[in-house]
Amino acid sequence: MQEKIFSTKTKINLDEYIKFNRTIQRKINKTYLRLLISVAIILVAAVVCFLLDVKHIAIAFALAAVVLAIQIPLNMKKSEKEIYNSNKVIQEIESEISFYEDCFEQTNSLGTSKITYDKIYRILENDTNLYIMISKNQGYIIIKENCSQELIDFIKNLTPKKK
Repeated sequence: MQEKIFSTKTKINLDEYIKFNRTIQRKINKTYLRLLISVAIILVAAVVCFLLDVKHIAIAFALAAVVLAIQIPLNMKKSEKEIYNSNKVIQEIESEISFYEDCFEQTNSLGTSKITYDKIYRILENDTNLYIMISKNQGYIIIKENCSQELIDFIKNLTPKKK
């Protein structure tokens, strides 16, 4: 076995899951950007209808934009909680993530997984966490507060080369 370079601990709870999901929605799926564009298009339609003196349609478009802007984020928030609560296996699970020269390894009560760095899809970051993504919707949560600056820099440099 190779010598461990770094290690950190992560505990997955609802708050960490929500941060993970929202980072994916913002940075990979561009959900909030798509919502903003959709609302803008509906508001442009409302303005056009207003200028064409079709005020009742303009009001309908404006209301639709408001409802969309409120309802989509509320549905996402509700869905995040439902998804987390449906998976009893990962709730409050503590993991140790160890980093080696060519791979990282996560160990927890479920077992051990080993991922070589060439299998990394992308590294995401928010204010509190890093996420080592192995696909568009699967990744490993790394809590920055539990890491040395050297480990944070190491993980950021794992970003795969663009092909």
